[in-house]
Amino acid sequence: MFLLQAGTSQHRMYQAFGWLCLAIPMILAPYMMPSFRVAQLAQCAGWGVFLLGMNVCIGWTGLLSLGHIAFCGVGAYTTTILINESGWDFWMTLPMAFIVCFIAGGLVGLPALKIKGLYLALVTFALAYTFPILLKIEGGGIARRTGGDNGRNLEDKLVPTETIRKLLFINGEGTDESTRIAVYKYVVAVLVLLVCCLIVRNILGSRAGRSMIAVRDNQIGAAVSGVPLNKTKVLAFALSAAIAGIGGSLIAMVLDSVGPSVFDANYAIITLMGLVLAGVGTLHGAWLGGVFVVFLQDLAPRAVGLIPVFDVDVVYARAIYGLMLVLVAFFMPGGVVSFGRKWRARVIQVQPKVPDTSHLPRAGAPPVTATAAA
Repeated sequence: MFLLQAGTSQHRMYQAFGWLCLAIPMILAPYMMPSFRVAQLAQCAGWGVFLLGMNVCIGWTGLLSLGHIAFCGVGAYTTTILINESGWDFWMTLPMAFIVCFIAGGLVGLPALKIKGLYLALVTFALAYTFPILLKIEGGGIARRTGGDNGRNLEDKLVPTETIRKLLFINGEGTDESTRIAVYKYVVAVLVLLVCCLIVRNILGSRAGRSMIAVRDNQIGAAVSGVPLNKTKVLAFALSAAIAGIGGSLIAMVLDSVGPSVFDANYAIITLMGLVLAGVGTLHGAWLGGVFVVFLQDLAPRAVGLIPVFDVDVVYARAIYGLMLVLVAFFMPGGVVSFGRKWRARVIQVQPKVPDTSHLPRAGAPPVTATAAA
């Protein structure tokens, strides 16, 4: 077993090596895979941002919400409507999606002040169930703006400029336009995911983040310690909804379309299962959960199709989801990320940095008075 002390050069080299092992595959993947796989990786990043927002509410605040898929849909439709009807650029819609979903999340978070646990889960699941129905309402021109059952396509798609093509090395003659667009969307989605992870990480290290974790661990103890419970819960709901809305905007950008079927109660359950499989309350669990959401639905029917007895059907993908969830609950409680950390701790352990106490008086020494100090 290797022992490392936090803050030392060896520890920093170890951290840099870990990030390098993650960064190299992310950089090389879009240049080594076909365009449809690159588009799927971009979807993984979009769902990763959404799961990051859901993780703020569920993983770090302890509020069991099943309705965040509705906020994801609000962000996606906000981006689509602003692009199609107001001529906005995609980048301009991201702050607006954040603001709209932040306000919506704060309003939905108000019931969390009175209810908790399974009752909160039921209330938020009702939001996920009714959101696709609201998109199809004919009154008030809602269906005209949302497209109803058919959804809407983005009229202004995200296309790389000549400068961006040169920066991403996709301006060669042998690269077709679909590959250029897929690579560009992948880079955009990954960059937004990294920025959101950095923001959430800094928030968790702040006073507000520590208050959220205190509410999750022990609400009574947090209240005794001076943590404003009501303010913290509403803030957690609003912030998580805003980040989930950014994820919805990315998904709309990657798919070039939005529809009620992408943001229904079925996806509310699928995304929650992906987060649980990856790791609740972890930053790495967000993007890894996005990988589960996209690729398990794609690869599970193909794996089942190899068995002659079964036919390829999306139902088997959900069955495999459930089977994996049961196996993880038994053999990897805490998810894949927690399981990996336990195995890593058997090989490498990081000891906390010992504080410098040389300036403090030793035990038994006379106290230092102002006259003696002078």
